[in-house]
Amino acid sequence: MLELEGGQGDCLVEEFPEFVPCTGMEQMEWIDAKVRFSSRAKWRLIDEFGAESFWEDKDNHLLFSSSFCDKDSLFRWLTSFGGEGELLEPASWREEYREYLRNILKKYES
Repeated sequence: MLELEGGQGDCLVEEFPEFVPCTGMEQMEWIDAKVRFSSRAKWRLIDEFGAESFWEDKDNHLLFSSSFCDKDSLFRWLTSFGGEGELLEPASWREEYREYLRNILKKYES
């Protein structure tokens, strides 16, 4: 640790290891996902993915499109929106996402 001397006492500052970027990311199979969100998710989509990551349909829903590195990441991220989003694609994952949500719900049944 480094010691810093300052006006109102000394501070200890940790030394951090050198940043090493992840390897193998270019070899991962990214999954393209499409999600329909309510307009209440707009601020967060802009913050996390940018305004170009979605478009508004005639009913003021937000149609979001992006790539995710794996199914678990997508499911956890989508769940963090509560009921504001609906997974549209990949369509083959809709049933798996329902099962994911059922497993969460089981923890609260009894």
